Amino acid sequence: MSPEKRHAIQVHYVKLSFWFAWFIFTLFGLFKEGFSFIVLLAMGWGIMLIYYETIKLTDTKNDTEILKKRKKAMWESSIVIAYLTFRVLIVVIPVVILLVYILGITKWSFVYLFR
Repeated sequence: MSPEKRHAIQVHYVKLSFWFAWFIFTLFGLFKEGFSFIVLLAMGWGIMLIYYETIKLTDTKNDTEILKKRKKAMWESSIVIAYLTFRVLIVVIPVVILLVYILGITKWSFVYLFR
């Protein structure tokens, strides 16, 4: 696979990850009350801001060669962080939701679980 094709696939994967995380945080935020509502919505919209910064890094149509190299280096370091973070989130969030739902974990039994 050519480096350009691999890069395009990585960009697409990160875009999908950001949209997924934004959707989850915003959806949970809409059904909460009080402070957690504000925190979850802020996290969702913060993720979208990071998303647009990522798009700026990957858009190199009108850039000079030096700027393209800088953006590529920044992209390669940020892709690892983004990939690992959202890979963990995509696995951890559903597992925690299933545990809470199946085991009927309440707030107090959750505290005992992690003592």
